[in-house]
Amino acid sequence: MQKPDIELGDRGYTPEHIRLVLSEINAHFPDYFRSFCPSAKDAKQAFEATIDNWERDHPAYVELFDSETLDEYEDDPNAFKSDLRTRCPIIRRCLNSPAKEMKKYKISFNSSTGRELLDVTSNLVAFGNEYVSHFNNKKHEAVTAVKALQLGDLLSEDYIVYGVIGGGIKSHFLYSLHPQAFSNRSQNAIWTLYFLTEKKDFGFSDGSEFLMVDANEERSTAQQNYHYPYDLFACYALCLHKMLKEACNKKSIALDNNKRYCYLDAFVDHIAARHQSEINCLKGTGEYGFDG
Repeated sequence: MQKPDIELGDRGYTPEHIRLVLSEINAHFPDYFRSFCPSAKDAKQAFEATIDNWERDHPAYVELFDSETLDEYEDDPNAFKSDLRTRCPIIRRCLNSPAKEMKKYKISFNSSTGRELLDVTSNLVAFGNEYVSHFNNKKHEAVTAVKALQLGDLLSEDYIVYGVIGGGIKSHFLYSLHPQAFSNRSQNAIWTLYFLTEKKDFGFSDGSEFLMVDANEERSTAQQNYHYPYDLFACYALCLHKMLKEACNKKSIALDNNKRYCYLDAFVDHIAARHQSEINCLKGTGEYGFDG
């Protein structure tokens, strides 16, 4: 996969660009909310299903990523790698996935060391614990700028194991521990931003900042942009959450701040499902999602 020819860091963080993206999201949000919430009952069921899934996996993350437990692995980092493979829900799903695009992930995981996996995971857990120690719901929802979210440090080498713990996995770790503070930069979430902005390229010749395009002689395929910077994504996720919260309030659906980004996960999963045939086509996996 090729990176976008214009790096997001060159202009993706500018107020002008963010305003353009948000104007598109604002324009197309109502249509998607109507299909997500034909009735309050439908929306509540979708939210409950997502929260149930989060609560099912949450204890595994709490147990494996407990600070004292991570310290105990210091004498045997390879044991941590083994336990990460079998006990961490998102890693286990990635390694067990039959999807063609996950082959590189499996190779990268197998070639990574227990030491680097333990160090980066410990750094992420420490970051998350420190972040939520001074987290305030009201202040969080008042944020309007990327830098004000104070997530830029997560882009540094201290929080990356290349090919294994990137933007998507690190965000899922943090979301699985602290869903009030950290949005989940899932594949569905990036696809959602692509569709909510009506597939506009915003001047990126690759077609979209939200896609990674692989052009070859036979045909071009695309994946969600797994290089998309988490702090910029988190800014859009927060804005989208606030749109969702306001729309739900009008339907008398109350959202619990402690599960803030679980609700957003339910919404982006709906949008991705609505476009699943097109996503499969772009990925080159066929109409029904099977390789070949």
